[in-house]
Amino acid sequence: RNILSNNIILAATGKSRGEMNIVIVDKGEGQTPKDMPNTILSISKSNKMRVPFVQGKFNMGGTGALPFCGKHNLEFIISKRCPKINNNSTETSDEWSFTVVRREEARDGRKSSMYTYLTTEDKNLFAFAADEMKIVPKPEQGQFDSMKYGTLIKLYDYDIHGYKTNILFDLNYRLSLLIPNLAHPIRLRECRPGYIGHSMEATLSGLSTRLYDDRGNNIETSFPISYQFSVDEQVFRCSVYLFKPD
Repeated sequence: RNILSNNIILAATGKSRGEMNIVIVDKGEGQTPKDMPNTILSISKSNKMRVPFVQGKFNMGGTGALPFCGKHNLEFIISKRCPKINNNSTETSDEWSFTVVRREEARDGRKSSMYTYLTTEDKNLFAFAADEMKIVPKPEQGQFDSMKYGTLIKLYDYDIHGYKTNILFDLNYRLSLLIPNLAHPIRLRECRPGYIGHSMEATLSGLSTRLYDDRGNNIETSFPISYQFSVDEQVFRCSVYLFKPD
């Protein structure tokens, strides 16, 4: 799980303890410069009802975090397609592309604000060639791991009420509870100055995995037990854990 978790990283960065920028790294398929406007940067392009472990419908999972990104809702995105699945449909398909998303105030007759993303004058994403990029934050100040392909998203000045501590503690436990059955483990990294600890990295596996491991020997013998029941002909499956006293 620790090895796998390095493919999906959530890091807290900033110049001080009070600052919270969130960096999300996905070393997965990545996007080409041509495709990103129709995937990460799009809304209402497709429905993810058949993908049970992702957030968002009609491509709105990628925009759900924007209202929490500071005063101007700033978000940075950089991506490169995995070479093994890249069909090289365009001359820039094997390049990195990047953009900045922000909220534009209402103007020119508009009654509400809108989100826009940065492009060149001919409305293409900025793109460049590189075998790898040293952009993945490490807990050691000013140190970065390399990334050969995938997607990195940085959410600036993220408003996360009640979770200002080291993300390995309160945020880790809260995410574990909210996503009990993670499809893939996630690596958490605390990269802000001022925090100390035995380690500044941890693997988020979800509450179900933590209970299964039971490192503190807290679960009674013969548990968990699993069964299913029906309500109005709909079947539900559940697991029951019994904790020891104290």
